[in-house]
Amino acid sequence: MAWNNKPLGNLTPYQLITTFGPGALIDGVTDSLMPLDCKYWPSRNKAIYDKRLTEYLGVEFFKVPEDVPVSIFPDFHECKKCHNLFRVSKIDRESYLLNGARCVCGGNSHPVRFIVICENGHAQDFPWSAWVHDGNDNCKSENLKLVSSGITSSLADLRVVCNDCGAKRSLSGVSLEDSLSKFECDGYHPHKLEKDSTKCTSKVKFSYKGSTNVYFSNIVSALSIPSCNNSLSSRLEKHIEEIQKIQSLTQLPSSAKRRIPDLTLEDYISDLLEDEYEKHFSDYSKDEFFNRLNSKDENKVTKQDLKKQEYDAILNYRNFEKSSFFKAIDEKPEELKEYFSKIIRVEKLKEIIVLKGFNRVEMPDYGEDNVSNLVELNSGKNKWLPAIEAFGEGIFLEFNKETLNKWNKILKVSEKGNLYNSIYSAYLKSKDWEKKEDRDSNYVLIHTLSHLLIKKLGDVSGYTSTSIRERIYYGEDMNGVLIYTSTSDSEGSLGGLVEQGKKENLKNLLLLALKDALTCNSDPICVSTNPVLENLKFNGASCHSCTLVSETSCEIGNKFLDRRFLLSLEGEKMGYFDEYFQNEAGIKLY
Repeated sequence: MAWNNKPLGNLTPYQLITTFGPGALIDGVTDSLMPLDCKYWPSRNKAIYDKRLTEYLGVEFFKVPEDVPVSIFPDFHECKKCHNLFRVSKIDRESYLLNGARCVCGGNSHPVRFIVICENGHAQDFPWSAWVHDGNDNCKSENLKLVSSGITSSLADLRVVCNDCGAKRSLSGVSLEDSLSKFECDGYHPHKLEKDSTKCTSKVKFSYKGSTNVYFSNIVSALSIPSCNNSLSSRLEKHIEEIQKIQSLTQLPSSAKRRIPDLTLEDYISDLLEDEYEKHFSDYSKDEFFNRLNSKDENKVTKQDLKKQEYDAILNYRNFEKSSFFKAIDEKPEELKEYFSKIIRVEKLKEIIVLKGFNRVEMPDYGEDNVSNLVELNSGKNKWLPAIEAFGEGIFLEFNKETLNKWNKILKVSEKGNLYNSIYSAYLKSKDWEKKEDRDSNYVLIHTLSHLLIKKLGDVSGYTSTSIRERIYYGEDMNGVLIYTSTSDSEGSLGGLVEQGKKENLKNLLLLALKDALTCNSDPICVSTNPVLENLKFNGASCHSCTLVSETSCEIGNKFLDRRFLLSLEGEKMGYFDEYFQNEAGIKLY
């Protein structure tokens, strides 16, 4: 991050995508900063192209965040010497760059700790003047002071004082639910440097500027799938970067204007695309090339469509043996074939991680195509979003469909699976969202095993469990999970997960994970917990002591987990892995 070529802080592209993107608050070298929206970013940033993901997100390409411009937020600062409050925006820019946020008394300052936010993603300075004058229209001065009694650091010991009229008011109670009910949201987006055109009717909420509810990033990621044959579509994918650069041109080069004065931008782009056709696609007819290039899928691509393409690619990994960034090996442990139809060690993969937008106040719903109150990023005329490429490895498990069908015939399994599905349906209905997949017994089984394996891999793979993630593939003709890690380092990861995916290591890993599912420190409360439809309680026998993982690892916010689907824990047959566990561990379950 820089201002007028003067460094204000140092963040990696990964941090700017996942934690400190546009709209987030960052403690810089000298001030509190907020990265600006994409339309303010320099045009030179490296572009990333991925046809599947651009179609899903409705953009033309992605850009790696580098040298991101910032604004100062909050505007109000407190002088460390005289404790007066003042706006940094009223300081001369050159003076700020030279001396920082100095008070008129000559003292240094720091940003105030408090701001106001709303559910629609707006953020504004705390209404200091309106708070201290509390309805007194005779004085609206911003010549204020923040005074502390020095007894404690609580809000009750802080008072706002007007230097002009002498009004005083404590901050006691300011964090209560309706403390700011008199104040309206001004619709301001500091990262856009502008207000929304429509009036915001959402309630404003008091917040510390460092609180977690100030910024929740909305991340979308997908595995990059290489082309596997020589079809026209596959060849287009190979050359999509050059083609999309041409299509995204916004003005004629001066050399082209001089050569042909009446040349239009549309004709210039058409000529360049003709050149691309001659260089790479001449064995197809022009009609075939341009029809495919300009074709649009009438049905909107969903997250489930992306997952199905990845799932098929992993199962058919042999088609990509020449790929430099997608390699896999099939493992076939005889003892596990009843439970898993495929076990694949993905030695090399590439993931594209995109920042779509952010939320404030409430954490967004993970795993859904539509997110309420999302503040989407705006890149201007050329539609793009910030993204990074990450390289890594993983273990893919496909559950045996025949065994799943047999297991679902157990009455208690099907009853509990139907309950989970009903809870999910009710949840989607409450959000007015369309149901696109089930959350039944199979899903809960796959998800719960994924979490237990992630926790155990954190002990033995050389990676922390927070750096290991899941991609659940469930739906029509999909019953699997990819447990993987990735890093933005071009060299990728270190091979720890792939090593644990080897036959003997995996058998031991599964057994250890199932032993963790057998008991919990919170039993008997945990093991007797059930999902509840009435108040949308999503989990059964699951808690932080046994199956919950960090938010960075789970793709749906630690919902739909129940270790009773893995093993029979209440004396009645219900576990998918009962027979395997009893044979390998020598522990009788029922």
